[in-house]
Amino acid sequence: MDERIQGSIKEGAGLDESRLNQDFIDWLRKWSTPILVVVAVLAGGYFLYGKYQTSRDVAMARAFAEYDAALTSRNPASLLRVADEQSGKAAVPLLARLAAADLYLEAARTGIPPGMTLDPAGNLPEGVEYLTDAQKAEQLAKAAEQYNAVAQKTINNKGMALHAIGALYGLGSVAESRGEFDKAREHYTRLAEVATRAGFTIQAEAAKKRIETLDDLRAMPRLYAQSEVWTPSISGSPIQVRTADGETVTIDPTPVKSGVFEQTPRVGGGADPSSPDAPKPNEPEPGEPKPRDPKPAEPAPGE
Repeated sequence: MDERIQGSIKEGAGLDESRLNQDFIDWLRKWSTPILVVVAVLAGGYFLYGKYQTSRDVAMARAFAEYDAALTSRNPASLLRVADEQSGKAAVPLLARLAAADLYLEAARTGIPPGMTLDPAGNLPEGVEYLTDAQKAEQLAKAAEQYNAVAQKTINNKGMALHAIGALYGLGSVAESRGEFDKAREHYTRLAEVATRAGFTIQAEAAKKRIETLDDLRAMPRLYAQSEVWTPSISGSPIQVRTADGETVTIDPTPVKSGVFEQTPRVGGGADPSSPDAPKPNEPEPGEPKPRDPKPAEPAPGE
């Protein structure tokens, strides 16, 4: 038993174990500080990354909030300010520029200044005038500028295809408003290519159908504004006209504003036949005695 125990005991084993412990202690002395520094750096980096993500999310939410407020105000200048100040905040600058361009295009089409709305009676606010032709052309130029800015940044980026499609639609609409139908065809053709490449088949088909209708738009008659419509100037004294039944009617030729003529009451000719108070045919005027019924015919002699 003692021989077996003594045989299992290695001479100098304690010295080896002591040497291993000393090597481990030396290794810790050498590398513990760098390891602690690396761990501290990793922990600090993770903490800072979390703070960065939080601040980034807050900034993104603020950018979209400012965009929504500017969009509600319908003020192109406010939208462009958001686009400049929130540059790099996801799609906010692109959305803001597209919305501003849409407002400029709407103003050019309707003649209503950007940001203005009609009251329930269909009138502009007091002191606000409809846009002149020169001002409409200026609005179209501003719209084209913003649509171009978005198209240049997105047209070759598949991930931003929807923004490119919106910009190309806008450029096509501007060209149509200017009567430049060949240029509009170019924009819609490019739109169909971008939409097809990105997999937006509905937008591609819509662009192709729009191209097919451009020739019809060339032949569309021009719609004139009320200020462009010529109204004849009619003036003079009332005219008396004798009708076929010998009745005398007085007509006042003076027109009412906007070229609309009021119905002139009949002077000396009784009530207007279209009036509900007018007497029916073969009926006496009010105040006249009602005619008696005719007497029955007398029988002939011999009957």
